[in-house]
Amino acid sequence: MNRFSIPFLVIAFSLLGFSLLHPGSGPALANEQSASEQGLRFPAEFEEHEAIWMGWPTYDNKAGWSIKDLHVQLWAAMAPSVYVNVAVNPDHPERGWNYADQVSEIKALMKKYQVPEDKIRLYKIEHEDVWWRDMGPIYLVNDKGQRALAD
Repeated sequence: MNRFSIPFLVIAFSLLGFSLLHPGSGPALANEQSASEQGLRFPAEFEEHEAIWMGWPTYDNKAGWSIKDLHVQLWAAMAPSVYVNVAVNPDHPERGWNYADQVSEIKALMKKYQVPEDKIRLYKIEHEDVWWRDMGPIYLVNDKGQRALAD
């Protein structure tokens, strides 16, 4: 795994969220025991992981400029080490979301910043924010390699 600088990790992980798996991978735990009783813990931001989850921006930042280029530049920096799972909104005319248009924009920016397509996985998931650490799934792990989602 390539190593990122600590400031990059702090910014990327605190802003974007991460996961140790992508949908459909690995065994998961589900029972009535608490996470700690199962030996589960929230992995540290610096631990090796398979993928990072991000939401494709649905609005410009508060200063009024687009953050889409910044997101794709982050993908370019992360792609050598991890997959980037990106939630892209489905069609929603009232909000101005068109899935095909978003994917076209994403692919154009990926080409601009030379992001390898095989490292980016797009998922049609409705969302309203890019802050996946605040609203996305929370993945837990234990020392046996088992994984779980926290509610």
